[in-house]
Amino acid sequence: MTKRIEVFFLLFLFLLTSCLSISQNAVVPGEDDVLKHNISSEYFAIASSYRDAKNYKKAVEYYEMAMLNDSLKNSCEYEIGMCLVRQKDWNKAVPYFEKLLEKDPENLSLQSSLVYIEAMRGNLSKAESSYRDLKEKYPKDERLAKNLILVLWAEKKEKEAVEELKSFEKNFPKSENLKTLKEKIKIEEESEEKSSASIENKK
Repeated sequence: MTKRIEVFFLLFLFLLTSCLSISQNAVVPGEDDVLKHNISSEYFAIASSYRDAKNYKKAVEYYEMAMLNDSLKNSCEYEIGMCLVRQKDWNKAVPYFEKLLEKDPENLSLQSSLVYIEAMRGNLSKAESSYRDLKEKYPKDERLAKNLILVLWAEKKEKEAVEELKSFEKNFPKSENLKTLKEKIKIEEESEEKSSASIENKK
C-alpha cells in the first residue's frame, strides 16, 4: 500500500513538473499581439513627449516605431505629418496627409492641412483656389476665411483681400484674429504708401 502511494506521489510530481515546464515555454494565444500593442503604446507616448518638447525629429523616429501596431497607424501617420509641417519639411509631409485623406476624404482638418502646405510651398494660386472651395463648403469655419485673406494678400491681391476681410468682420465680429488681420493689412498698406512716396520724392 505504501509503495503504491509512493509511486502515485512520484507520478504526480512528474506530471506537475512537466506541466510547469510546458506552461513556461508555451506561447499563450494572443500574447505576442498584446506585447506588441504595449510596446507600440510606449513608443507612442515617448514620441508625444518629444513632440511636446518640440523635438520633432526624435518624435518622428518614435512614431515610426509605434506603427508596429496597426491600430495606432493612422494616429502615427497624422502626428508624423504634423511634425514634418512644424519642421517646414513640406514635401515629406504631403504623402502622410494624402494617404490619410484617401481613407477619410471628407476630413476637413486633413484637407486644410494640405492646402496650408501648398501655400507654404509657394503654390499660392492653387492654395487660393482650394481655400475658396473649402470656404464655400464650410462657410462657418473661421480658419479657412482667415487663411484665404492671408493667401490673397501674399498674392498681392489687395482689393480682394480687403473685401474678404470685410466679409470676415461681418461673419466673425468677435474673432481674436480680426484685430491681427486688420493690423497686418494696415501696416503693409502704410509700408507700401511710404515706399511709393519715397520713390516720388526721389523723382
